[in-house]
Amino acid sequence: MTTELNNVYETIDDAESYIKRNKLSRAIELFENASKQLDAINSMESLPENIHNAIVLLREDIDARVKELGMLQEAQSTSESSEIGSNSSLSRFMMDGSFYHNGNSLFLTDPLLSSITSKLENNVIRSITSKQTDKVIKNEVAQQFAQFRRELSVYEQKKSRDYEAKSEQVMKENKKLLNQVNRLKERWDSLVESAKQKRNQQQA
Repeated sequence: MTTELNNVYETIDDAESYIKRNKLSRAIELFENASKQLDAINSMESLPENIHNAIVLLREDIDARVKELGMLQEAQSTSESSEIGSNSSLSRFMMDGSFYHNGNSLFLTDPLLSSITSKLENNVIRSITSKQTDKVIKNEVAQQFAQFRRELSVYEQKKSRDYEAKSEQVMKENKKLLNQVNRLKERWDSLVESAKQKRNQQQA
């Protein structure tokens, strides 16, 4: 049984290492694999009650970990989809000069990005519909896009800082959960050692 438990601990350690590399899908697979290994150990005959209870606690902790990772994975997926949608809308604007596609209004969920793109749209429309010469209009539009690129750069820097802050928060949560796993591991080792001593006393 000791070998099986060591395999479980190694699997959990591998899962934690994948979390640090932001490979959540692989981490979830490994945690689920660890759960299956624990179930196999728990199905062994003549398993001491204290070891059974320790396995149940560790199993519950792994299940909670998988659930949290699933929620984090879903949040990341939603965030990426939102960004893709925003970039797609922006591309259509660059191509046809409008945030309208097939008669439907397209909107950006990020207020700051929406403000930047709306400002560009209004300025370009104002220049195009003015009664100035083509050369003047061309210069104005060029200046407006230059300003747009500067504002977009500031926006990207802000988003980068936001992502870094979120990443730090996730790392703190990961560290907290890792400490919990280590405490459970120590508790498990203590229970296993206690069970061994009890068995040796009974055999003596």
